Amino acid sequence: MPQMTVPQLAEAMGLSRVAVHGRVKKGQIRAKRIGHSYIISSEEVSRVLRTRLSAADRAKIDKAVRHVVAEYGQLLKRLSRE
Repeated sequence: MPQMTVPQLAEAMGLSRVAVHGRVKKGQIRAKRIGHSYIISSEEVSRVLRTRLSAADRAKIDKAVRHVVAEYGQLLKRLSRE
C-alpha cells in the first residue's frame, strides 16, 4: 500500500479530512509533516485501514442510531429540509 496524504486516507476510511487531521494531531495516526501537508507512511496506512469496528461495537452503534431515529425522526426530517 502506498503512502497517503490526509485527504487520500480520509477518502479511503470514509471520513472527513478534518476527522483524519484530528486523529493525526492527537497522535492516533502517525504522520510526517512536509510543508503544510502530512504524509502517512505505507505501514501506518496499512495499520489504520486494518483497524475496524468489532461486531459488538457495530451493534452498539446500530442500536444508538435506531434509538435516535425513533426518538427524533420527525425533527431530523424537518431539519433536513431547511
